[in-house]
Amino acid sequence: MNICLLSLYEPTVPTNFHWSDEFCFAKRIGEKNRFALLNCSADINLKRPKNKARILPDLEVCVKKFTGLVRRCIEDYNMIEAGEHIAVGISGGKDSLALLCALSNLREYYPKEFSLSAITIDMGFDSMDFTAVKELCRRLRVPYKIIRTGIKTVVFGERNEKNPCSLCSKMRRGVLNEKIKEMGIKKVALGHHRDDAVETFFMSLIYESRLHCFQPVTYLDISGVTQIRPLLYATEKDVQYLTDKYRLPVVESTCPMNGQSKRQSIKELVEELSGRYPGLSDRVFGAMQKYPLKGFAPSRHTKQKAHGRSKLDLPQSGSLK
Repeated sequence: MNICLLSLYEPTVPTNFHWSDEFCFAKRIGEKNRFALLNCSADINLKRPKNKARILPDLEVCVKKFTGLVRRCIEDYNMIEAGEHIAVGISGGKDSLALLCALSNLREYYPKEFSLSAITIDMGFDSMDFTAVKELCRRLRVPYKIIRTGIKTVVFGERNEKNPCSLCSKMRRGVLNEKIKEMGIKKVALGHHRDDAVETFFMSLIYESRLHCFQPVTYLDISGVTQIRPLLYATEKDVQYLTDKYRLPVVESTCPMNGQSKRQSIKELVEELSGRYPGLSDRVFGAMQKYPLKGFAPSRHTKQKAHGRSKLDLPQSGSLK
C-alpha cells in the first residue's frame, strides 16, 4: 500500500516543523520502515527506531481491509476502466469521506490506472463548513470543488414539500451530473454501503410493493453519466470504524429532515429485525445478488471453501474489527 494514514513514530524532526494533527499522510519509499511526508513544507524522511513498536499497529491493517472491500466490489461489477477520471460525490458525511480515502489509496496500486476529483453540492443549509474536507482532499492530492446551490430554498421554501427527501435527492444528483460533465468527467462514485442497499430494498418492498434497489453500476441515458457504488461490500459499521480510527472530518448535516425521513424509519426497522435475526442484512444482500435484482449479479462468484450460508464469499458485517 503506497498511500496511507499512519501514526507518527516519534521521529526526530526540525524544531521549527509543526504537525497539523495527530496523523499525517505518508508515502512509502524504499525500505519498509521509511516514509516521506506528502504536502508538507519540506520532505522529511521518517525512520522508526529499531525495536520500537508502532503507536497504532492496527491502523494500516484497517485501511488495507477497507480498501480490499472496495476493490473487490469494483472488480465484481467492473466499475473502473483504465484511464478513467472519476468524480467522488462528497456530502461531508462519513460514507463519502471513507469512499474518498479508499479510492485515493486504491489508485496508487490498482492495475487499471485512474484519476480522481472530489465535488460537493452545497445545498444552502446553514453552518455546514467544508474547510476540513478541503484540507483532507489537499492531503490526498485530490482536486476538490464546491458547487453552491439554492436547493434548500426550492425544496423547503418555494415548493414546501411534505416529503422533501426525494425531490432534494433528484435535484442534488441533477446538479452533480451536470457539473461533472462540464468538467469532462463521465463517471461518479457515490458512497452507498451495504446497509443503504438493504434499507432501499425494504423501502421499495414496503412503500412501493416491488423488489427494487439502486444498482451497483447505473448508466444515465439523459446525462451520459455512469454512477458507481464501490462501498456496497462495506457495512455502516465498517465505515464508522474507519471514520473513528482516522478521525475523518465529518460535516454534520443541518437539514431539518435529518433523522426524520422514511429511510430512517426503515433503518430502525432493519436494526430491530437484525436484533431478533442476527445476520439478516448479510442474508438479504446475498439474496439480492443471487436472485438477482437487476444489476446485482456479480461478474465473478468466489465460492466458499467451507460450508456457509451463502454461495458467495461475502464479507461479514463489521469485518474490519
